[in-house]
Amino acid sequence: MADPDDAPSGHIFEPERHTNIFGLTLVKAEQRLLLAFGKHHYDRRRLGLIGFAHPGAAMKLHLVFRDLGITTLPGLAKHIREIGNYRGIGLVCYALALAILDEHGYDIDRVHNAETTYITIKAKARRHMKVSKRRPRRAGPPSDAKDLTT
Repeated sequence: MADPDDAPSGHIFEPERHTNIFGLTLVKAEQRLLLAFGKHHYDRRRLGLIGFAHPGAAMKLHLVFRDLGITTLPGLAKHIREIGNYRGIGLVCYALALAILDEHGYDIDRVHNAETTYITIKAKARRHMKVSKRRPRRAGPPSDAKDLTT
């Protein structure tokens, strides 16, 4: 038996190589698309490779990206602050969006472009919510422009 300390760095376990052990259910679950915008696609493995494996956050972001019309990385960078205007989009979702930009070489401090934390920005968006029995999905002011570039 091999010593665990001798494991090669960067090794990635591939369940699809072992369908005789796991069956196809696990393989299909691992390869299920969780987040897609434009030509960028993320499943569980890809999220793990960027260091932020949060499938729930990815699925929530997918809906928000679709609502905002985000199809490109520059569009994501441009509308990053608007993501926080949505109910249910918290710190983990925002961090995942920044991790995606970081993966592609964006300076996330520059993209965030604020001296306050995300939590402070989110609290400000909540204060702008309309008080009604049925709350809108968005917590802040509507977007003035959608990124429809391809």
